[in-house]
Amino acid sequence: MITVVVCTYNRAGTLRQMLEAFFAQRDLAVVDHELIVVDNNSSDNTPVVVDGFRRFPSLRYVVEERQGLSCARNRGIAEANGEIVAFLDDDAIVDKGWLVKLQECFDATTADVVGGRSYLIFEKHPSDWFGPYFGRLLSQVDLGERRKVVSDGRGLLGLNLSFRRSALVGDAPFDENLGRKGSGLLGGEETTLVRSIAGSGGVVVYDPDAVVGHLISADRVEWSYFTRMTLGMGESFALAEPDASMGTQVARVLSGLISVFYRLAALLWMRLARKSPYERRVSACRLRTKTGLLIGRTKRLWRSA
Repeated sequence: MITVVVCTYNRAGTLRQMLEAFFAQRDLAVVDHELIVVDNNSSDNTPVVVDGFRRFPSLRYVVEERQGLSCARNRGIAEANGEIVAFLDDDAIVDKGWLVKLQECFDATTADVVGGRSYLIFEKHPSDWFGPYFGRLLSQVDLGERRKVVSDGRGLLGLNLSFRRSALVGDAPFDENLGRKGSGLLGGEETTLVRSIAGSGGVVVYDPDAVVGHLISADRVEWSYFTRMTLGMGESFALAEPDASMGTQVARVLSGLISVFYRLAALLWMRLARKSPYERRVSACRLRTKTGLLIGRTKRLWRSA
């Protein structure tokens, strides 16, 4: 059985579209499956939306009161009956054959983790400065046209990511210190988990035939969204670093400070050299990421002092 887990927080509109696409798949009944919607304390009409799909016996609805995407994902794992646990975002639109292709990949390989391809569906056309870097930030995934092993899991993202249950070790496989909480933009929990599985000898596979579209609302193509997101990315990187001695933490802060100055100099050079708007904005985001990393490291140092 495949258990599909959809964690949601105040996105009733996109959740409806996601569920409509899921239950409209071809040959859905061929694959033994269940779909669990994990509501992470939504205050909108999410329960009403889910209730509109009660006619599908494979659907279950649970509420996770601990706030945070990682908490919701871990609750989905705890509720799952399947040997495979597949995660979809609440704004992901699956391809007509997504579930069948996912089952075929697990049957044909020894994969412990399978990540699929994803493309972007824009509510509002992005600005001229938008390019591949920003597409990746919005969870666009395309590692080629052929199935392949990705040794470190790099480039695979959580909106379309599946695991053999046996690879999910412990009561909380997703680090609950990481990941989004409410409207915050921390992340990195799925990357940390995939790299941990790969580092322990697990097999990570990219399958281009397990395809989803990603609904991108108008506010997520605004420059302010990317500046907030990349700052949160940096803080997430700091949170994901292993515990260390006071001396090592001080060294991390100093290293982070040097990186911020380096990225600041690079951005100033980009502007003086009149590089393209795309290149300048990429440089600005990289500066924000290093700034977030420095902030996160400083917070950890302060807490341990």
